[in-house]
Amino acid sequence: MDFAACFEKSRHLLLDGAQELFCSDPEELAAHMAALEQIQPLKIFGGCCGTDSSHMQAIAKKLSGQ
Repeated sequence: MDFAACFEKSRHLLLDGAQELFCSDPEELAAHMAALEQIQPLKIFGGCCGTDSSHMQAIAKKLSGQ
């Protein structure tokens, strides 16, 4: 079974006119991704608005057991 998980703080329609974007905590996102990986092995990890390379690095570190 394939699925996509998505968590958004704001709807895309609200983001179009936003003056600032929500930025999530990289370690918190990594912890959530690791928990999800325990339930259902994932092939692709990523983010959306408010995520950057620090988030991807935290996910990689968490999943590699570092």
